[in-house]
Order: sequence, then C-alpha cells, then structure tokens
Amino acid sequence: KILATSLLVEAFLYEEQTRRGVSIRHWEEFEDVADHCTVCHKCLSPCPVDIDFGDVSMNMRNLLRKMGKQSFRPGKAAAMFFLNATSPQTIGLVRAGMIGLGFKAQRFANRLLRGAARAQTAKPPATVGTAPVRQQVIHFINKKMPGGLPNKTARALLDIEDKAYVPIIRDPKTTSAETEAVFYFPGCGSERLFSQVGLATQAMLWHAGVQTVLPPGYLCCGYPQRGAGQYDKAEKMITDNRVLFHRVANTLNYLDIRTVVVSCGTCYDQLQGYEFEKIFPGCRMIDIHEYLLEKGITLPKGQGGFLYHEPCHNPMKLGDSMKTVKALLGDKVQKSERCCGE
Repeated sequence: KILATSLLVEAFLYEEQTRRGVSIRHWEEFEDVADHCTVCHKCLSPCPVDIDFGDVSMNMRNLLRKMGKQSFRPGKAAAMFFLNATSPQTIGLVRAGMIGLGFKAQRFANRLLRGAARAQTAKPPATVGTAPVRQQVIHFINKKMPGGLPNKTARALLDIEDKAYVPIIRDPKTTSAETEAVFYFPGCGSERLFSQVGLATQAMLWHAGVQTVLPPGYLCCGYPQRGAGQYDKAEKMITDNRVLFHRVANTLNYLDIRTVVVSCGTCYDQLQGYEFEKIFPGCRMIDIHEYLLEKGITLPKGQGGFLYHEPCHNPMKLGDSMKTVKALLGDKVQKSERCCGE
C-alpha cells in the first residue's frame, strides 16, 4: 500500500506538471488504497521505516473528502449518522431500526442463505475495486451479527438521557461526598451499541465503592469521524467535548476527580489528545480492568477457562494485558491470536 500510494502521488505530480489534469481513474485507485485499511495500526511495529499507514489512510480519506472525490457508501453514512446524533429520540429510533430490526434481519438472512454463501466464504475473491452486488450481499450476510443485545441504550435504561444535568452514580449506603470519584467516559460502543458493556462497567464501579461521574448527554470521542476522514467534524466534536468537560470539572470541583475510566480502547486512544490533566488537574486515565485489579477486585478461583482477544486499540497501558487478565480471571486464560475482523 505504501508503494501504491507513492506511485499514485508520482502520477498526480506528473499530470499536474504536464498540465494534463488529474485523471478520475487515479482518484478511484487512491480511494481503493485508502479503503483497504481498518486503522488498526498493527503495520507500524514491523515497518522498517516507521510508517503508520493507519494515519496515512485517515489523511488519504480526508483528502478525498475535501476534493469531493470520496464515494458515497450508504452503510457508512448510516453508521456516521448514528454516531453523530445527540438527541435521545433520534438515537432511540435509529437504534431500533439499525440494531433492533437490522441485526435480526441479517441473522435471519444468514440462516436462510448460509448454504449459498459457503462457496464464497470458503474461497473469498480478491477485494480490489468495488465488488459485484452478489458478492457484497453474500459478504454482508455470511457472518452473524450479535444477538441478545439490550433493547435500549445504557442511558435510556438508567433514565439519565437529559443532557441538562451531570449524572453521578453511587451507592448511598456506602459512599458520601468525600468518597473517591471517577469520571467514566463510556463512548458510543459501550453506551449506544453494546449498552451491556457500559452498564457492566458502571456496576463494577458501584461494586468498587466509588462515585461515578458520567458526561451529560450522548457523546462520541471523535475517533470514528477521524477514521472516516471527516477531520473537520472530528475537530469540532473534540473541541465541544473538551469545553463541556471543563464545565463539568468546574461544577464538580468539590469531588476532586483524579481518575478517568474508559471501557473502550479506541476511546482511550482518542482521549489521550484531550489533555485531561488540564481538565481534572493531576488526573490519570485508566482502563476499567486495570482499575478493578488496582482495587483488588478479582474473580474467585474455579470459574473455568476463558478466551481473551486483545484488541488492536488496546486500552491496557500499565502492563502486559495477559498478565492483567490472568490476575483478574485466573490462570486458565487462552489468548486468541486471530483478528476479530472489525
């Protein structure tokens, strides 16, 4: 991809210097290279010249958008609309349609057409250029989407969707105003989509005996927008979030928040640029699992075996993630080396 991008840049320069005009075909090839990246950043470690093609791909997508050469993708547009939405009513309706009905329809199609999809899934075709419609349909239904998700977002289930106030979740029997307070940023994945993750994180923080401060209203960290090449949208979102967090910090300065907890590695990567140490002076950012281990909260022995997949955007930054997982769950943990395909 690095070589292909270099050749395309050379072609752009040649056509510009000879005043022939940049070929539309070159833009199509440029977009094809930019689209073949999941922004996992795994290419950086083995690269002998330290090129992070994840960052390059995001810049390529941003350039395509600014030049008006980015193709319209209905699925991408729907996903970005869901992530950009802040109205509880809009989020509820879109979630009911996309996750409630869409996931069920996809799972039904998978059961119905599994036999017809086997040939393509056993020997996947090349992915250069736009695939024929038949291949796209088979690719869309060949793996089941998750089932058994909560019917509502985490905020809707807790009845804290009103962005006019800052939710503070605590156990009145075991906490007081002087008890340690943490700021938890759930993000889109743990709050809107897989809301059981956000609820589980808040339940564990409740069990840890701390006060949990949540951002007011539905917020996105801005990483999906950057990943899609929408740099202008991402920067506005990041600036708005930081201003809001400063207001939260000023309002709740009596809580002396020193810890920002996350449950999503992608959010962690994006929030590192928020300069939280200037928002909550002297604070640190930590993954929920490392925080629980710090508090001495582990599973009792004899719980059976576990399979652990380390995400590409790994939020466990304090030490080796496998050591952390084994300390929490026990020694019967096997690491999955395969890509999740996200």
